[in-house]
Amino acid sequence: DTSGYILSFQIEKLLPYVDLFLYDLKIVDRTKHVFNTGVSNDLIKTNLWFLLQKGKNVIIRIPIIPGFNDSEEDKIEFVSFLRDFKTFQIEINLLPYHDVSEKYEALWQTRKKPGRKYNEIVLNSLKKDLERLNFTVKIGG
Repeated sequence: DTSGYILSFQIEKLLPYVDLFLYDLKIVDRTKHVFNTGVSNDLIKTNLWFLLQKGKNVIIRIPIIPGFNDSEEDKIEFVSFLRDFKTFQIEINLLPYHDVSEKYEALWQTRKKPGRKYNEIVLNSLKKDLERLNFTVKIGG
């Protein structure tokens, strides 16, 4: 399970020992990625290409987070970026954000704060758009 933020020569050393990479892709836009994580996503994108070109089994996992990557613009950027990978057999897991305070309700306790909800319309639309590119897409993972 990786964000892919690792030097390429280090990830290459792992190849003989790993048969499945669960690869998180949080946001495509470089500027937004830097602003929200403090680092560029260039290395993450490069390593994803590297793994796929080496024939490694990769499941791309996209956490859908309210106000971070669940806008229509983000959806378009994900589809545009992933379109380049459509020749590979890739499963994509869309991981809906869950507010930890929802667990309080499950335990019959009052929420400590109001919950945030991901954009379900964008989530389902992203799923359909990626399936049109012949990806196997699951909500959850």
